[in-house]
Amino acid sequence: MFRTICPGTLAARLRLLLFGSAMLPLLLSTRPLEAQDVVEVQPPLENPRHAPAPVPVQEASTHDQTPPAQAAPSEDPGQLTRLRFGFSFLIAGVVGENRGFGIGLALRLGIQFNDIFALYWNPSFAAALLWERSELGGYVSTGQALMADFTLADFIQLGVGPAVDIGYFGICAVDTTTTTATDVVDCNGKKGPFPALAARIAFLFGGRSGSRRRAFALSVESHTTFLRPEVLSAIMVGLGFELY
Repeated sequence: MFRTICPGTLAARLRLLLFGSAMLPLLLSTRPLEAQDVVEVQPPLENPRHAPAPVPVQEASTHDQTPPAQAAPSEDPGQLTRLRFGFSFLIAGVVGENRGFGIGLALRLGIQFNDIFALYWNPSFAAALLWERSELGGYVSTGQALMADFTLADFIQLGVGPAVDIGYFGICAVDTTTTTATDVVDCNGKKGPFPALAARIAFLFGGRSGSRRRAFALSVESHTTFLRPEVLSAIMVGLGFELY
């Protein structure tokens, strides 16, 4: 009825029972690792005495900075080449062997090379009434001049140049004792072209916009025509406009 138990078997069973009772709490507490269970391993702190010194941050010195590149200076507006344009209405007085008065119109078109010097074509139209003692006459002509012009202080213009006049220049002898048209006894006229010389001085009243200047012009002009052998000179006062 009783079974004999070997001492060695009894000892083995006791050891197994003790191992199972020791492992049971561990098995019951086992669960998956969560994020809070992970311990971050920090590297060992270095000895402060052997730590590298911090690199000082050097502030930028205003004296060592390269100044910003400056824009290239723009060209002087007064040195720019531009259009030269102008016109004048003229009132003329004729002097010399024949005297008289007349009216005219002049145009100026050319190149203003800078604030001082210009070259321009100066066509003009003039009509005048002439008289000499008992003789009456007149002329109608167009002149073509090439003028070299100098502007001083944006206020005064001086111009001079050769010209060619094309037109009719005539003087008629009249018997002053009668008043009928049949009493004209002689009428001598000359047709061009004739060489001439033109000169001009003008006073300008205006201002500047960039390289261009605009002004009203008050001028005094002379125009001398060589009729061979006579010389006909006109002194004119003009009022006009100048773009220069």
